Amino acid sequence: MEHEERTKEKDDRTYKQTMLGLVAFIIILFGMMFALGIYSDRRDDKLAQQNVGKIKIDTNNTALSGENYKDVENILSDKGFTNVETVEMEKKAGLFKDPGEIDRVVIGGSTDYSNDSYFDPDVLVKIYYYKLDK
Repeated sequence: MEHEERTKEKDDRTYKQTMLGLVAFIIILFGMMFALGIYSDRRDDKLAQQNVGKIKIDTNNTALSGENYKDVENILSDKGFTNVETVEMEKKAGLFKDPGEIDRVVIGGSTDYSNDSYFDPDVLVKIYYYKLDK
């Protein structure tokens, strides 16, 4: 009987320690998430302040690839880009590519941009797309 009581007390202590550890873990996890959220917001605010008068692209070249060139031309113009050119490539659309589908978008001479890149409104934007059937 005494052995059963000690075992029960030990099990109760183990349960309480486990629950306390779990609660502590959850508190630490939420604290880290909160801190990272604040850091991210401050970083975005700082980038926006450093790039006043510029346009944030909000995407990357990979995401634009495969879209219709006219749609992307309109989106980029609506964002404020004033120097947007479309270039029909000699490559014809084929099995995996539709006519008018974007191959790549070059901004300021580069395809290496991300969703937090900023550009001047008058930077040269070239949209390369697959040849239309004529």
